[in-house]
Amino acid sequence: MVYQLNRSQVTEMSRVGNDLVIHLTNGSSIHLDGFFAGGAEKVLLFKESDGSIWQVNFAQDGNSTVMTGYDPYEGDTSWADALPPAEETLASPPKDTWDGYAIEIQSYTDDVGGKQGDFPPGTTTDDPAPRLNGLVKGLQPGDQIRIYGDGEFLGYAQVDGQGNWYFHVPRTSNGHHSYMARIVNAEGMESDFSASFVLNIDIYSASVLLPWIIGGLGALGVGLAIAHESDSGGSSRRHTPPSQQKVAIETVDDDVAPDIHIVQSGGATNDPTPTLNGTLSESLGGNEVLAVYRLNASTGVNERVGTAAIDAEALTWTFTDPGLSQDGVYTYTAQAENATTGLSTSISNAYVIELDTTNPASGVTTITTISGEDVPVASGGYTTDTTPTIEGTLQSGSLNTGEYLEVLRNGEVIGTATIDANGVDWTFTDLSLGEAGGGRYLYTVRLVDAAGNQSAPSDAYELTLLTDALSQTVTIGAIMDNYGTATGRITSGGNTDDATPTLEGTITGSLGATDVVVIYRDGTEVGTASVSGQTWRFTDNLASDGSYSYTAFVKDSSGTLGTPSSAYSIVLSTSVVPTPTPAATVTLQTITDNVGSDTGNIGKGGTTDDASPELAGTLSRALVSGESVVIYRDGTEVGTASVSGQTWRFTDNLASDGSYSYTACVKDAAGKLGTPSSAYAIILDTSVVLTPATVEITAILDDVNPATGDIGLGGTTDDMTPILEGTISTALAAGESVVIYRNDMEIGTASVSGLTWTFMDILSSDDAYTYKAVVQGVGYEGEVSNTYNIILDTSEVIQSVQILKIVDAIDP
Repeated sequence: MVYQLNRSQVTEMSRVGNDLVIHLTNGSSIHLDGFFAGGAEKVLLFKESDGSIWQVNFAQDGNSTVMTGYDPYEGDTSWADALPPAEETLASPPKDTWDGYAIEIQSYTDDVGGKQGDFPPGTTTDDPAPRLNGLVKGLQPGDQIRIYGDGEFLGYAQVDGQGNWYFHVPRTSNGHHSYMARIVNAEGMESDFSASFVLNIDIYSASVLLPWIIGGLGALGVGLAIAHESDSGGSSRRHTPPSQQKVAIETVDDDVAPDIHIVQSGGATNDPTPTLNGTLSESLGGNEVLAVYRLNASTGVNERVGTAAIDAEALTWTFTDPGLSQDGVYTYTAQAENATTGLSTSISNAYVIELDTTNPASGVTTITTISGEDVPVASGGYTTDTTPTIEGTLQSGSLNTGEYLEVLRNGEVIGTATIDANGVDWTFTDLSLGEAGGGRYLYTVRLVDAAGNQSAPSDAYELTLLTDALSQTVTIGAIMDNYGTATGRITSGGNTDDATPTLEGTITGSLGATDVVVIYRDGTEVGTASVSGQTWRFTDNLASDGSYSYTAFVKDSSGTLGTPSSAYSIVLSTSVVPTPTPAATVTLQTITDNVGSDTGNIGKGGTTDDASPELAGTLSRALVSGESVVIYRDGTEVGTASVSGQTWRFTDNLASDGSYSYTACVKDAAGKLGTPSSAYAIILDTSVVLTPATVEITAILDDVNPATGDIGLGGTTDDMTPILEGTISTALAAGESVVIYRNDMEIGTASVSGLTWTFMDILSSDDAYTYKAVVQGVGYEGEVSNTYNIILDTSEVIQSVQILKIVDAIDP
């Protein structure tokens, strides 16, 4: 015989004849008839709430008090593994207050047999399913009262507006039963138990059984024992113990989508025809059936709903409820019954389920943002993060008990969100997106309640995962304003009054047959560009004033995006008339190398080892307030030049060797750009040291009569095609040449033979001329030669000459 007791619940043990009487702290007692009979040594063990097992020590002197103490049990304990530990609450001092709450069980109602009405604890009833009655104080909205019988959860009590509550106990077996109540609030916090309420159930009428007992044991059958119990009120009765058949409800199956699962006792289901599964300890008799009872907590009706199908060999059974008519809490029990009389004493455990077929309210949650690499991504945007974090809020506040938030990607469930401590905000990190690969994904969330009912999904949040599968890259070179008086290129971050700006750019490589260039505005795809060769164009249509940021991608037929372009932003302001495009024009004249042995001007397309080249140029007029000269390298603004009058300078800072193309523009206060300068390209190569030859002009020759030959430095000539001659210090390298300058303007390239060179100029008018020469290579030039000045004078002599006489000065 197993009793769920702790040692702390026992006040003393006494011997009455051969019977052992165990006195409990709640005033009741347990009688073990014949415990000391037969002279055999008897062992009484207690399994504590901590799992330890203790043996009672008994005195052998026949005294009325026979318990002398406890010792740890050292025998075989394998049999105890299947026994539940006792609960301390049965006989603990009442603890029925909890933050202003109070709960108690006051009485039970017997509505069976000849003795009916309300009765206090410690009495006996022949009602197998009495109603418990109690009182609760301080109950708040959302609070519920849970009822426990012999340590097992039975169901929820019904409460009226005055704090009175009642609960119909599921049909149970003969014997002493202890009931307790506790409060659980909306957050799932539980109060202490009420004081234990003990009653004795005896479904056999004394008027029927006592004559049999008086008639002698033989009439009851061989091998049956007589049990005797007394309560704290002094009443006493003997009866035949119940059958040894043990019936158990093990599980309840929910097979209604979307959540097909086993419903734990106390759990919820959306299946109105749940299937019960259970076991028997032995085969049923020939005239026995296994009846299933269902107690409706809202009505208090305990209805026999059918008989189970038995597997006699496996000693298992199943029963499918023919149909629950409404949502609510139901308690099932099963018992072996005589098919003729309906009598039974082998009642199973109570199994409580809640039918809930109502879906959670739709639209109760919102996805507020998705973050990739710790950067928020707008819906319709893109990321390279394969583990993005999804965040949102519950619009209706915190979840109800048993509810959770389910996250879906493209309609498939990928996990459950974590609710923050405030009960409103939630997060979820998608750890499996990388396995899904690049492409477009739609995230939604929905509420699921304890029964598996689902709310409608939230609005979709679109995210595109980028991969490096596409090799082409895209550049936005310019955004053009084609409206109003101020037209032209809009600098990145600049203003425009054109609500239909045109984007222009380039791509590297060729597009595949199904590849396209797609344009994103503020992270959302807005269209597909027109592509011609390796250039593209797209005209947007903006609905309202504001700031806009554009990026471009190559996209293939599967939706995979390549590497995004750099962002290009503009500000649309149709309420302000932009300042007209500046009238000033800018010229980029020189780029100077100031590093190493070979310094000076770097020719267009030339090579330099100076990673900080200096750009210089001129303006057509002085700048006005708000204007500036901005420098672009490869189409990207890299800085603002220093301006003095109508000249400007800018020093760049290059990070690596390569080809670079520069332009300069005048930008006004509104961000409008003027006409750009001509492009000026250079090549940075820090691995090459350039040492070009030096050059000298040695003579300038006149070959026009009457005076021919070397004109001489500073001399005058009438030859309009003078010939320059000179030397170089070393032979020219491949790609080098001797370049001739007249009055600082390049006029041609000399003919070189070994270390000498010649060049014939063509002059158009009389004037003074200064010549220089220099050796130039691809992107570099040597030191400038000496200067050589001449004067061209082709005018006629105006004086006339006459021979007047010839004089002979030699004698004869």
